[in-house]
Amino acid sequence: MRNFLKIFIAAIAISFLVSSCKNKGGAGSMIPSDAPMVFYANTKSLLEKYPYDEFKNEQLFKDIKADSTLPEWAKIIFNDPKTSGIDLDKGITFFFAKGTSNNFNFILEGSVKDASNFEKLNKNLDSSQSVSDEKGLKTFSIHNKAIAVWNGNNFVYVFNLNSPSIGEFENQGTDSTTMPSIPFGDLNESKSYAIKLFSLKKDSSLAKDKRFNDLITEKGDLKIWTNTEGIMNLSPTMGMMSMLKLDALTKDNRSATNISFENGSIQGTSKTYYNKELMDLFKKYKPDDIKTDELSKIPSGDITGVAAINFKPELLSEILKITGLDGMVNMGASQLGLTLDDLIGAIDGHILFSFSDLKASFNAPQNIDSKPDINFNFLFKTGIRDQAKFKKIIDAINKLNGITNSSGIYYNSNDKTFALSNHKEFANSFLDGKQNNKADWMNKISGHSGGVYININKILSSVNTPSDSIASAILQKSKAVWNDAFATANGISDNAITGSFTVTFMDKNTNSLNILNSYIDQLYQLEKIRKQKEKAGITFAPPSDSTAIDNAIPAPDGK
Repeated sequence: MRNFLKIFIAAIAISFLVSSCKNKGGAGSMIPSDAPMVFYANTKSLLEKYPYDEFKNEQLFKDIKADSTLPEWAKIIFNDPKTSGIDLDKGITFFFAKGTSNNFNFILEGSVKDASNFEKLNKNLDSSQSVSDEKGLKTFSIHNKAIAVWNGNNFVYVFNLNSPSIGEFENQGTDSTTMPSIPFGDLNESKSYAIKLFSLKKDSSLAKDKRFNDLITEKGDLKIWTNTEGIMNLSPTMGMMSMLKLDALTKDNRSATNISFENGSIQGTSKTYYNKELMDLFKKYKPDDIKTDELSKIPSGDITGVAAINFKPELLSEILKITGLDGMVNMGASQLGLTLDDLIGAIDGHILFSFSDLKASFNAPQNIDSKPDINFNFLFKTGIRDQAKFKKIIDAINKLNGITNSSGIYYNSNDKTFALSNHKEFANSFLDGKQNNKADWMNKISGHSGGVYININKILSSVNTPSDSIASAILQKSKAVWNDAFATANGISDNAITGSFTVTFMDKNTNSLNILNSYIDQLYQLEKIRKQKEKAGITFAPPSDSTAIDNAIPAPDGK
């Protein structure tokens, strides 16, 4: 069983690496319209950015190829994925769907270039089975656990898995070396579902959804389609949500995410499509933009992370009404002597969080009881719209002992702003408004209604050198790779709420896919060294020379 999984996952990984799901019906023609989530890999683009020959230079590839337990046929395909029969210029799509009972179908789709080689691939996966012809399609059972169905153009793999109970998971045991058993479901259901996908009508597929087609045809490397309504329908609590009218928040909601690997960065865009009732509210209550001047008031030039969001409080009131929760909120607020109007009218909807001045010291990682010593400054800020209503809220919270300046959390306010921090001076300094700590990162999120900024490199640099030499090497290599990340809410466009996100690397000239693969390979080699040392009983002493670890890692060929 474990060998089957190892071989099959390896084969699937190869096809994922090398194969955009197109067939005669167009993008989405073999994906049900109600699929909860769809993952799409534009592997032609990925291979142009990170050629397979580059992967061959990595130590991970060499070790897999040298694995004596890997069958010879698998090594041939691993060395040259073209021999799998998969069309390397077309792509891979993965999605899942609810089965007929308490189970799920997991589906992998792609295109066939050489039907003969593809048939050989499947026969190698399970030499005890034979190919059957059914309705103009070839079908093949893989160890009676999964089904492969294909024709001259497309292939589909389907796994049907039962949804195990919590008790079944608990009965798997705690041995970390034992692979938990996978609750495979009905093979006949897998086969029936796979065949059905080849004759799926356009009206029942994602081919009819322009939003999905726009996502697939946009330039990009990885695409994610999310059917929020479909995901919520999988939950057994959905019936209760309908009773509370919470389904009004998810009805007809879809999102499309597009990710691209560029030089020095990973860039992504998102579009979230809401139902008409919610979209009308978002258009009516358009939020203000984040201002650089407000961000510069944070009393620190050593920012670790910031999250800012602006919204119209009236929007929250409207959402509570359409979900039928306004009465419940009013009832709860009345217990504190408040009303919904107090809650909505007290603030202006300008929210800011910040973390700064981070310093972290960790003891030896071998000691599981060691606790890190972490110091930082935290700030929460909200604008005040109605001073009297806001004071009512603070007084009500204090009656519950929710905020006390003697508990290590300090707050203060003026006529326009409330500030809360873990240090009194930090909150007061922000309220003074005399700071002007402008920085480049502020330009990345200002001018948008929402934004998040994380200085990854600063977080890594705040950690002292671990006593474990391998951990120290990992930390140093991580600091040499990661820079920062930020995301913004970009307003309404094409009847959707749009956003974007970016992860940047220290190396600005190399494609991020190459950077990531090189980084992963270096971590893999460090883990090999760790295991070798543990086997030899060598203590992980702090390295006196950081080049010692680097010299233990062979440089990839051609690099």
